[in-house]
Amino acid sequence: MLHVQRNVHMLVVNGMNIAVQVGDDGVLLVDAATAAVAPQVIAAIRTLSAKPISHDHQHARPCQISTGGNESLVKQRGTGRSAGVRVIAHQTVQDRMIAAAR
Repeated sequence: MLHVQRNVHMLVVNGMNIAVQVGDDGVLLVDAATAAVAPQVIAAIRTLSAKPISHDHQHARPCQISTGGNESLVKQRGTGRSAGVRVIAHQTVQDRMIAAAR
């Protein structure tokens, strides 16, 4: 975990960069990475904060590199439902995630 400034950090897991910001309402991620590394992501975040992972900002990439971790993040939080993590993304990301779930 690299401290960038104030409450902003960068986590590098398996060559993927994830921005982490700890705020009053929870933890904001920029990219959730893949399902395979979600436990590592959660463990690293927990060294910074016990607050909920409340938001995950996604980019409209042509692959699931940064969206595959969303389901795992929800499960790791123990919510068991997708409402537990708010995903902020371009419409193409939502379309891709829905298509992958079918």
